[in-house]
Amino acid sequence: MKQFALVMLSSAILTACAVANATSDSKLENDSPNIYVFKDCKRLDTIAMTDSQLTVYHAMKEDEVKLKTLEKPMKNMERELAKHEHALDSLSGDMVIEDGDTVIVNKQLIKQHEQIAEKMEAIVRSHSKDIEALELHARQFERTARDFEAAIQPSISKYGESNIQITIGSEAPNWQCEV
Repeated sequence: MKQFALVMLSSAILTACAVANATSDSKLENDSPNIYVFKDCKRLDTIAMTDSQLTVYHAMKEDEVKLKTLEKPMKNMERELAKHEHALDSLSGDMVIEDGDTVIVNKQLIKQHEQIAEKMEAIVRSHSKDIEALELHARQFERTARDFEAAIQPSISKYGESNIQITIGSEAPNWQCEV
């Protein structure tokens, strides 16, 4: 279960990283993307990407696509595990009841919990190769994302450490401000 939780957390982090670093605009294949810099919901700058930035950006996008493909078996695993989690939730009663000096153990309920847990562990084991492939590619994606961040840093360095938002795309996004 710990391995499953780690995979799900890694998956969520990487998905957030992908969204933060790049948009999934289908027009990007035909148009050269730009770097859009926003602060306080106002566009500060539009920066054309250099050839080296574009190369790293496209490598990151390819890694992102592969990552999404590798995440599909995890979604299936999540659905399978959710069924068993519902079964665990539907079991009612206390496994151990303490009443003064008396302890009553509900062996039947414990056995049912163990059986469901074994099924869940078997599901995770059956997806071990999928998990391993996702973890390996996640590390690759992180390296590519860091490379991209390093590649665009010179273009945005004039904004220093100020609170800016960066968006990459072929068109400036319709920025929605939150109050």
